[in-house]
Amino acid sequence: MHGQNLGWHFDKAPFAITLMLQNPLEGGVFEYLPQIRALDHECEGGVIDAVKPEFEEKVSQVLKGERDAEKLNLLPGTLTVFRGDHSMHRVTEVVGEKTRILSVLAYNALPGVKLDEERMMALFGRTA
Repeated sequence: MHGQNLGWHFDKAPFAITLMLQNPLEGGVFEYLPQIRALDHECEGGVIDAVKPEFEEKVSQVLKGERDAEKLNLLPGTLTVFRGDHSMHRVTEVVGEKTRILSVLAYNALPGVKLDEERMMALFGRTA
């Protein structure tokens, strides 16, 4: 719906498989910076805390809007396999009343790993 977005983040799961079902009228663009995460760092203070030192300036410029990230044009029917734990990514704001619909399948080998309430709200609009 209009105004929805998903801010910059890294995934907890090692990879995700996505299937684009419906694009919005405008916006809803998938942007990413590939292979920049130092996997031994957590995102406690934000995504910049988890970035490999050699990418900190690039990430800072992207977060300030001084540099563009990579963009992936997902048309309906596009299937992707993505290493979201290694690559910082987001979805830009949706414009218009046509909902962006994307199916996401993720797997984590560690038992008990699940989305936190903030992420559930961002993705599904509810926590239960």
